[in-house]
Amino acid sequence: MKTNENTRILEFGLIVLVTVILFTGCSGLYQSYHGTLPPEQVSIIKVATLTRPDGYEDNTILWPSTIDGKSAPLGCTLMKLLPGEHTISFNCRAEAGFYSLQSKAPVYTTVHLEAGKIYEAVPHLHSDLTWQVEISPEIENAQIGRAH
Repeated sequence: MKTNENTRILEFGLIVLVTVILFTGCSGLYQSYHGTLPPEQVSIIKVATLTRPDGYEDNTILWPSTIDGKSAPLGCTLMKLLPGEHTISFNCRAEAGFYSLQSKAPVYTTVHLEAGKIYEAVPHLHSDLTWQVEISPEIENAQIGRAH
């Protein structure tokens, strides 16, 4: 009887721990520097999620795994980095209805970022089922703080 009670307590504790980790780790923002810097001194990368506009329920999902060798927070969709060269690994997944195709290993991308620019990371699934992540400046509002 004591074993069942201990098992239930352990299961409850595990559920609470996983819930706390999920809710506290999903900040959505990764900042590579401490403190606050003016927008014109940093580079921003937005992580794109592509959804088909024709009503079908398939989309392509991208999330960073590491940024310059450091783990990215769960649910990271925005990265504030200092200008310069950065290496980012991404996990990619394409979903179409009940089907899902995920990258077997992280996809590494090295990019040189300029201060004051906003970039977008976009996943590409090629016909040979290999993944590529392209990081490029956004067309509109490519300068942070610049009026459009």
